[in-house]
Amino acid sequence: MMIRIKESLGIAVLLIIAVGSMLVLHLAQQGTGIKAVIEVDGSVYKQVKLTENRTMHIELKNHHGVDIVVADGKVHVEHSTCPDGICEKMGEIGSPEETIVCLPNKVLIYVQ
Repeated sequence: MMIRIKESLGIAVLLIIAVGSMLVLHLAQQGTGIKAVIEVDGSVYKQVKLTENRTMHIELKNHHGVDIVVADGKVHVEHSTCPDGICEKMGEIGSPEETIVCLPNKVLIYVQ
C-alpha cells in the first residue's frame, strides 16, 4: 500500500512539472519577440511587433488597399477592398500557427 501512494505521488509530481513547463512555454511564446509578418504578392512588406499598437494602410498596385490593425498582442484586417471580405471575417490572430489570407489582394499575414 505504501508503494502505491509513493507511485501516485510521483506521477502527480511529474504531471505538475509537465503542465507547468507547457504553461511557461506558452507564456514565453506570447512575449515581446512575437511579430506579425505581412507579405504582399509573395514578398515581405513589413514586420511588426505585436506589442506595437498601430494601424496601417497598405496601398496595392491594383488601386486597392488593406487596413491592418495591431493591438493588444494581436493583428487583424480592419478593412479590405476585396469583393468578399473574407480576410476581415478571419478575426484576430496572435499565435504562430495562425494566418490571415486575402487572396484577391495577394496579402498574407502570419505570426512568428
